[in-house]
Amino acid sequence: MTPQEQANDLFNRALGHFRQRQFIKADALLVPLLSLAPHAPPALNLKAAIAREMGLAEQALPYAVQAVELAPEDPVYCCNLGQILADLGHNDEALGAFENGLKLLLTRSGHRLTENVLLFDLARIAIDSPMVLDGFSASVERYAQLYHSRPHSAPLRSTLREQIRSQNVLSRGVEETKAHASVHYLIDIIGLFFTTPAKDNQETVETLLLPWLQEALQREWFDFALWLELQLDLRYVHQTETEEHFARHYRTIAPLMNQAGQGLRRRLPQSTTSPIPDSANISFIVHQLDTVGPNLVLLDALSSMDTSTRSVTVYVLNDVEPSAYQQFVTSGARIVSLSSEYPHLRENALHLLLELRRRLASDEIAVALWTANIAYMSFAFGLRLAPVQIWWSMKYHSIELEDIDGYFAIGSQEKFKRIGNRDWRCIHGAFKELYAPALSSQARTIRQQYPVKTLLGCMGRVEKLDNPQYLDAVTDILKARPDTGFLWSGQSRLPSVQEYFEKSGVADRCFFVGWINTRLYAQVLDICLDTFPFGGGITVFECMAAEKPVVFHLSPESMETGVPMVILPLLNRRIGTPEQQELAKSLFTNEDGDNLFLCANDQQEYITMALRAIDSQRFRDFAGQAARTFVEMFIMDTGEMARTLLAHIEEVVSISNQNAPS
Repeated sequence: MTPQEQANDLFNRALGHFRQRQFIKADALLVPLLSLAPHAPPALNLKAAIAREMGLAEQALPYAVQAVELAPEDPVYCCNLGQILADLGHNDEALGAFENGLKLLLTRSGHRLTENVLLFDLARIAIDSPMVLDGFSASVERYAQLYHSRPHSAPLRSTLREQIRSQNVLSRGVEETKAHASVHYLIDIIGLFFTTPAKDNQETVETLLLPWLQEALQREWFDFALWLELQLDLRYVHQTETEEHFARHYRTIAPLMNQAGQGLRRRLPQSTTSPIPDSANISFIVHQLDTVGPNLVLLDALSSMDTSTRSVTVYVLNDVEPSAYQQFVTSGARIVSLSSEYPHLRENALHLLLELRRRLASDEIAVALWTANIAYMSFAFGLRLAPVQIWWSMKYHSIELEDIDGYFAIGSQEKFKRIGNRDWRCIHGAFKELYAPALSSQARTIRQQYPVKTLLGCMGRVEKLDNPQYLDAVTDILKARPDTGFLWSGQSRLPSVQEYFEKSGVADRCFFVGWINTRLYAQVLDICLDTFPFGGGITVFECMAAEKPVVFHLSPESMETGVPMVILPLLNRRIGTPEQQELAKSLFTNEDGDNLFLCANDQQEYITMALRAIDSQRFRDFAGQAARTFVEMFIMDTGEMARTLLAHIEEVVSISNQNAPS
């Protein structure tokens, strides 16, 4: 074999490993390959791509730069360089690399560039010939996100919206496949991102995406409509963490999606209508399987559930984390990963839901509980996945559909809770493991890295922080006490939050730590400042279990899904037994007569409570001890959670049987 043949063989094998995400194997083959061909642009670019995927952007950069220097006309190399520069925070340089690469792609494909701003040309190509951009979707998305994060980009978005709207993307002559492909790129090009101001995103949604969704449903482009609903949920609904925002959006689209599902159901075979036994086989439906947030609640419930008289199955629509899979299997539940069993359906939500419906019937599942993300649920329940359909919502509660047979929420000691105009069935909220003593030494080491007297913070979804009132409170506290710091976490450093800290002059004492082990960092913090109006859940309980005081802000949202909904009704004697009420009261009152449940009615009181906890170590210790004891006594009975869940399921089944046509 000649040296060239050896190099080709090594490259092809490394590329194969890379495509299978076997990055260590791929990287090992690059060592002899670059020894044989040290100046081969494909090998240099692949080396850079592998290093980036392994989280080594600094190491990837010189290889990517060299690949572009040797082959400056290759759009793939330019865009790969753009991704690496963006990872490193070199945004202006990244924009330049992306622009070069995407311009090369368009001109090489025979398209003339006619606009001063590349986004306008990309929009035109996305509408006319979206297949040109195939293979470059990640680059288009990253480039657009960087461009729209620039100051004063709002006028550009307004002009783009008008241009795209006038093009009538879903014109009567276009096919679903092309329309879907066009919109796939257009929602990036128009700037529908968390980093875009919410007001601009609302304008984009109302003038473009909702009309597209309505048109898609009218034409029975159900797969496209389901995909669009998911994008709206991930990119728009979750940007503003309030019940009002959720309600405003889903009260519009949920009925539309549900009616579309019902219409399709009328053309499908009917499911059984025979009486359902109380011990019927039940299922839980999730988008992905991990051990974060709602799935952790589900895992704890399943681990304590008596499955001796029924089968319990978790159906997963998308990704399954291997570690989560093992934990869920250990719980006794059967796990069915639809996208793994039917990989050809992974990108087709409609057929995935139809397959789910068929599987539930063949597995003789009588009860289906939809948990976590609500996207797809309205349409899927319209299809009637199972004889009994239950929405187990752990967050928002603002929609009602005739195809929902039971409404479940997380509660405390109450059986029902009034939310809006409906009584929701309450599942006792509990968590099996909230404190990890083995992490104490590591937590002390991490705490020493922050040179402040008192470390405040919160953990979880970074979008919850992006509220002016909350950020005002945090910055006022930091300004009032210069020896404090604030730690925040999340999947990405949200620019709007960072800019807020910078404008307030406290950014040097605000520490972003990325995606972390929250049980570890619960022990690192000195005081948890819960977000508002939507507060934290599991991460706040983890702080309480670590004996850290938490400052809360009372709001409608916190009384529906936050920690105050568990504690305040007990203190106000609205739920629980007299003994439980007295116990809660005694826990949150110290020997000095202080109220240790730090729940503020307004922003100023929130600040005052936080400052008191900062200034008094004695008070802080009392509040932390009360928090930990409450968690141990009221929030760790996962057996009660499982019992209340099954009891409510049996009641809903009984009511459904009574209401079934004879």
